[in-house]
Amino acid sequence: MDENELTRRRRVWIERRLRQRSLSFPRPTKLSPDQLQVLRKQLPKRRTLWWRFTRARGMIADAGFWTIRQVDAANAMLRKTPGLIPMFRLLGALGPAKLPTRYAESAAPWREGADLRAHRPHPEGESTAEAALPVVVVLAGLATPWGFMRPMLDALTERGFRTVVLPQLGWNYRSVAELAELVDLYLRAHPEYGRVLLVGHSKGGLIAKQVLLRDADSERTLGAVAISAPFRGAVTAKYVFGSSWNITREIIGLRPGTPTQLALTEHDSVDQRMVSIIPLYDPIVGVPGTLVQGKNRTVRALGHNRLLGDPRVHELVARELRRLAACAVDEGTFEH
Repeated sequence: MDENELTRRRRVWIERRLRQRSLSFPRPTKLSPDQLQVLRKQLPKRRTLWWRFTRARGMIADAGFWTIRQVDAANAMLRKTPGLIPMFRLLGALGPAKLPTRYAESAAPWREGADLRAHRPHPEGESTAEAALPVVVVLAGLATPWGFMRPMLDALTERGFRTVVLPQLGWNYRSVAELAELVDLYLRAHPEYGRVLLVGHSKGGLIAKQVLLRDADSERTLGAVAISAPFRGAVTAKYVFGSSWNITREIIGLRPGTPTQLALTEHDSVDQRMVSIIPLYDPIVGVPGTLVQGKNRTVRALGHNRLLGDPRVHELVARELRRLAACAVDEGTFEH
């Protein structure tokens, strides 16, 4: 059998196999206009159901993250600031409250400085002297102590920032003005930190903005990064009633249109020194917390608290902090 005969037989065999497969798999029938109309009506419903399922899954994951972080924060307070716990303070077994504010991992101690200009190329003729990264004051949100921010603290420490926490703020049950005054007093008591940067989550973002408003001349602060901050108010606050508890009064004060919320929104003179990081969907805040004249960054994430554990948000916060510090260096207003 010559080569041409083999080629012909192979072609016949391949055609037979293709014919058998076409018979075993029926061709799709063409849909009628009525069937297409039904599919078009079902598509929005399917998308709506998918979005509701995605939101529900994100809310459950966010609630789980909040529970785990609260347990970890309580454990951190037991180990590092036991004097702040009322029961221990009344018993007096552990002595007076100690407030270590410099936060650092055991693997990455509190640094005296880091190279800021190493993160961007040096233009010709620019000095290559090291510029120390500013100290970063990290503020937690409502009903969360400083230990709740440990994922963000660890991420910033690993990236070379010197971080500071304020355990004396407790669970942030007091008003934004009172907490901002405590932060401002702390900065006045520690002039060795120079001009600092602020990172706040939820209500901590409101505190950070109030601190910037108190320091209008930028003598103690450079800027702030807010994560899931209710600058436009929190929609879920309308479901809370009663004024006999501090926490309920504070939640009610976060409703859209309240004097506290409107006062922070109207005073936009410091927005240019702020960055607001907003999730794609926030079940707590609801309305995106955008700044009028500031920089708003939306991240592809679901939830109010899970952003603190997202590596993408860690990198974004570090990048924005370096940008704020670099702007101060370029303007000649940064103090080494």
